[in-house]
Amino acid sequence: MNGRGPKHMGWKPLAGRRAFLMMGMMGMIASAFMAACVPPPVRTAAGAEPRSLIDALQPAGRALFVFDFARARYQKAALAQGPIDSLGACLLLDSIRAGFPDPGRWLALSSPMRPFAPMQSAWGPSGDFFLLDRAGPRLELYDSNAQFLSGVPFPPEFRGRNLDEFQIFWTRDGSFSFVDLGEGVVRQYAELRSYSDQGDWRLRNTIRLPVGTGACVWEPYTRNPCCLSAQGPATCFDAYFNAVGPWKSSGSGAAGVKPRPAPDGRGWLLEVNGGPACAAAPVCFDPGKGFSACPPGPASPQ
Repeated sequence: MNGRGPKHMGWKPLAGRRAFLMMGMMGMIASAFMAACVPPPVRTAAGAEPRSLIDALQPAGRALFVFDFARARYQKAALAQGPIDSLGACLLLDSIRAGFPDPGRWLALSSPMRPFAPMQSAWGPSGDFFLLDRAGPRLELYDSNAQFLSGVPFPPEFRGRNLDEFQIFWTRDGSFSFVDLGEGVVRQYAELRSYSDQGDWRLRNTIRLPVGTGACVWEPYTRNPCCLSAQGPATCFDAYFNAVGPWKSSGSGAAGVKPRPAPDGRGWLLEVNGGPACAAAPVCFDPGKGFSACPPGPASPQ
């Protein structure tokens, strides 16, 4: 084709340019209309990124940690006297209203020198806490500043099991209770090497749970375990999972950070309540979602 080709095909430069501009303007109008129909992303008052989902809320000593396990990160808030302290809970409510956890203040969670996939937290000794590491599977011990201290592999009989059905609790006598909700069994162990890299587990007790037993809560919220039940109200046990009676509410005005059954009966919420003297209303934490207004109903197990 020579330089006269376009003219011989009936193409006029000015008319083509006008058509091109008209098409561009129509596209911009259509884009603006579509954008107006799409709601803007939810942002905090400061205009930051939308809040991330929170996987776990863990009191440890005089601190409260929130974890985003998918991104291996955390934030930390202070409690004046611990999880049952009215002043600490009231200050925490003020922080939550101000935007805690702040999307711009996440800290990287230190990890062992191996593949790391945290999925659950548990109360530990002396203000420390444990993380259940799916990649091991292992229990990883962290101090009150969320610094990795040591880890121990699971007892051999749990290798290859579905960890989504497990809850793990450390108690004041130094023992671990592995609650297997899928099998309906609790196995209690002592770990004799102080969480060394190899681990030395000694099985103490094996307890069959009542049929229909669901998710449990224990230290630091209650001195003995309380578990949901498909047969009725939540049930509380002694330290060896012998049933002692139904769960009883301590009243909606009780101050602190305490569990309460979720409305659907499938899990536990954590209520943050500053007590009658606190100006801020209580809020509830739902794992995987975050903080929101508490649903009506009884709060806080014994």
